[in-house]
Amino acid sequence: MEENITQIFLLKYNLFLIEKGYYPPMIVFFIYTIKHYKMIYYSLSLILE
Repeated sequence: MEENITQIFLLKYNLFLIEKGYYPPMIVFFIYTIKHYKMIYYSLSLILE
């Protein structure tokens, strides 16, 4: 379940960036994701409770 939520979030984040006309290099994207993963996971867990 957790992996699915993360994948949906990342997909929406990618689509958001593409809408803004910004195509991030995958390395930068993964670094960003790793840095903010705990924060994202924490906020999602609060929403789902």
